[in-house]
Amino acid sequence: MTSCAIATSGNYRNFRNVDGAIYGHSISPNTGRPAENSTLSVTVVAPECITADALATACMVMNIDSAVNMIERLDNVSALFVTADENGQWQLRTTSRFPKLIH
Repeated sequence: MTSCAIATSGNYRNFRNVDGAIYGHSISPNTGRPAENSTLSVTVVAPECITADALATACMVMNIDSAVNMIERLDNVSALFVTADENGQWQLRTTSRFPKLIH
């Protein structure tokens, strides 16, 4: 890959377990508290690193469907989402333009 940047944001390494509840370090701007969703990691490919980083962080606090929809609407941007299902198993979801060589 050339002429692009890749950034990843995630809660899989930076989190706290408080009385059995897991809290990631991504803070929801709506609540001011740790985001509560199943997203563990988002990797974004974009033309500039600042864009990839900002989008990866934003996607971490969004509902997965809203995040995918946002990325799909942006030109020259794609993403890979790692989420946990109800059993804690990791699931991969990519946007339509995510590089097939990486996936």
